[in-house]
Order: sequence, then C-alpha cells, then structure tokens
Amino acid sequence: MIISKIEHISLRVPDLEVAVEFYESLFGLVEIARNENGVYLATGKSPTFDVHLTEGANRLDHFAFGVRSAEALEEARTRLSAAGVTYQDSGAINDPGLDDGIILSLPSGHVMELVLAANPRTFVPNTDAPAAHHRVTGPIPLEHITLLTSSIRPVVEFLVDTLDWRISDSWQPGEGQPWRNTWIRAGELHHDLAFLYSESETPELHHFCFAVPSVQDMVRVADALGARGIPLDASFGRHIAGNNVFLYFKDPFGNRCEVNTDMARIDPAAPPRVSRTSFPFDAWQQKRPEALVAGSPVRDGRS
Repeated sequence: MIISKIEHISLRVPDLEVAVEFYESLFGLVEIARNENGVYLATGKSPTFDVHLTEGANRLDHFAFGVRSAEALEEARTRLSAAGVTYQDSGAINDPGLDDGIILSLPSGHVMELVLAANPRTFVPNTDAPAAHHRVTGPIPLEHITLLTSSIRPVVEFLVDTLDWRISDSWQPGEGQPWRNTWIRAGELHHDLAFLYSESETPELHHFCFAVPSVQDMVRVADALGARGIPLDASFGRHIAGNNVFLYFKDPFGNRCEVNTDMARIDPAAPPRVSRTSFPFDAWQQKRPEALVAGSPVRDGRS
C-alpha cells in the first residue's frame, strides 16, 4: 500500500490574516511556520501541518496525501512513470515536517501532492497535542476531501490502477452514461477522497472535512458559527455513503468545510458497493440542500 492518509490542503485566500484567525479560532489550528511560501497551520494531531495558506485570488491550490515510507514514494514515482504520467518534485522538503514529495495533475484537473513526513507517528493522542490547539473542538484532524468533476471514471480508475486506492461506494448508472458520485479509500476509513459529479468541465472543490469525536463537539462548532453569524449550508444529518453524521458551512471566502463524526470503517478487502441509482444524501431526509450544489475554484493542473 502506497497512500496513508490526507496530510494537508493548500488554499489561496484574498486575506491571509482573516483566514488564519478563522481556522485557528474555530478548529484549534495553530500557526507553526510562516515564510515566503505562506502560513502553515497544524491541528496538533499530525507531525506536519494540515492547512497551508497563501494570499491571492480564492482557490484550492492542491491537496496532499501522505505516503507510507520513502520506498512507497519511490514506488509511486515508478508507477506514475510507467503509466506515462508527468509529475514534478514538489519542493515539499521546504515545508515543515516534510522530507520529500511529488506533485501531479489528476485526469480531472485537480492537483494532488504525495508527501513523505520527516518523522511519521502512528497517531497523536489528544493529551499529547499542545495546549494551544485545544480551542472550541480542537485538536481535530483533517479527515477527507471531496471534489467536483465531470470525469469521475477516468480519475477513479487512474487512482485505483496506479496508486492502489479502493472504491467504497460508486454510483454507476450503466452503459454509455458517466459515473456519478464515487467514494474511495486508501486505508480502512470509508473515504479519504470522493468525487461528486458536475456537468462543468472545470474542476472544483466541494468540501474538505475535519473529524470530531462526538455529535456534542459538532454542536460546539455550530454554536461557534452561530456566534460569528455564519450560516450552515446543511444542518445535522447522516450520510448513506460513509454513515457519518455531518454539518456543512463555508469559510469567509466561500470554501466549504464539513465537520463530521462516526465515519464508517471498512475491511480493506471489502469489495466496492456499486449502485445503478443514486445514494440518498441523508438517511434522515432525502433532499440535498441547495446550498450544497455549487463548488468553489481550484487550480486546474491541465492548463
């Protein structure tokens, strides 16, 4: 197995200090480094960082997944080269807590980085996280990312065939029709990465997610958002794909965040669950809220 888990997201934001304050005060992230490459925020649950911020027009620049070892990163390089995929060394060694990395454009146009942590740890107990991270619900880890694309099948098959990802749930309507919403995993978590269908040829971000221990922690997040006057895109519900209890909202620049708990875990050998019809959005109500339809901009690695 090559991939371990999501390591970080990298966002361009119009106002760096507003973004830093938002992610620090709400999620318990702490600024651990600031240099010419931007600001690095960490949840305290990782030996590296979780959110990288640079100033500019709002967009997701890239997202990064960790690899399990230096040998795994070399295997990824070998497989990508054999598949005719162009990648570049990412300069990750200049980022706090990282030793190496490569960056590539997925068939969907989204830009993904594979990174090697300098001092990997099995996990970081909450009691070991520095006190500075214990704000609102922190310290809470970045858990997954969900993207919008019109070309789900090519990107999913690429990740499965080349980098050993596995499909958990997939809506595949049938012959001659494009694949729809598909959730994939690198380990036992139901999904580390998901793709939702969009008719647009332009890749977009749907959301990224932080995981909390309980629904009560989600109430604390919702209360903190209410105190700031930030509305929810979707209030409490339970997804069918993943079983997780969720709420959604946007950061000050329109990037959608999810906070969830109770994500399903799956036997690594379990086969995909493929459906010819859509998976209901919510076990408690069928209709997806309109506020969850649109995405936000990303860097298109194909241009």
